[in-house]
Amino acid sequence: MKCIDKKYHALHAEDTSQFYNFEKFENIPTPTDYNLVSCGSNLELFNHYDDVVYMHFEEPNCFWVPAQEKRIKDNYHKIKKLLSTCPYSIEYYNNLYNDDRRVYCHLPFNVDNIPTDFTKKYDVFFSGHVFPDNNFISGYVKIIEKFNHCIVSFNHGNFTGASYKQKIQLNANSKISVVHNCLFNQTNIQFEKVFKNIKDSRFIPQPKGRTLEAAACKSIMLCHFEEFRCVEWYFEPDKDFIYWYNTDDLEEKIHEILNNYEKYTYLADNAFYKLINNWTTHHFFEKYLKNL
Repeated sequence: MKCIDKKYHALHAEDTSQFYNFEKFENIPTPTDYNLVSCGSNLELFNHYDDVVYMHFEEPNCFWVPAQEKRIKDNYHKIKKLLSTCPYSIEYYNNLYNDDRRVYCHLPFNVDNIPTDFTKKYDVFFSGHVFPDNNFISGYVKIIEKFNHCIVSFNHGNFTGASYKQKIQLNANSKISVVHNCLFNQTNIQFEKVFKNIKDSRFIPQPKGRTLEAAACKSIMLCHFEEFRCVEWYFEPDKDFIYWYNTDDLEEKIHEILNNYEKYTYLADNAFYKLINNWTTHHFFEKYLKNL
């Protein structure tokens, strides 16, 4: 296994995918020689690489960017495996292409990025895009802003422009992390085909890396409830995290945890140990890459 040249990494320099460091596994023998491609890479890479294993952690975003999926499909003959965190997208595309090279994988976290300072300076943490026309996210961010908060976003909050390592440290310095694992539903003919079983939902499932980050940072997770419950692919409710159901419920649970903080720290401890024992880049390599 070899990781492709970083010049093909197309996402923001502080995107999580830039910090997996799968290069540290390159010296471990694998049955075949293949080229490991991180999600968000510039697809010009297919002009230079064959035998690609593509880690597609952004699905189902692909349905908003059809040109990206077309480029992937046009180069399927160069792809050995496509590892996706979205089982719904996997089923749809494998049926569409009559092919089985899209397979499920979990999100990984690189333990080298776990902070050492867990001093809790802030009450509530959030990271992610905040869109004014998205009432779901902007609505619950307004609740977070009522508290001693830390919001890391490119376009909103009190820590805009924070680096990845700064974001992780701020998360570790926060008692509570508010997370979700979904995209906000939009009318899209492909979405209707792929997610027909949840067509009446306001949301579309997408596991978020910020859930693993909260666990790595020993920050108590308050996770928004969506009916597909993909957070439960990683963590157990009321043991590793607590669900919230609406903004009133979120505000009430934040108050409850802050007023009885020591009573709830077991959640952060459980999630942390579940992460380091199951969901690291080492576990990812052993499960999905070592035997290719």
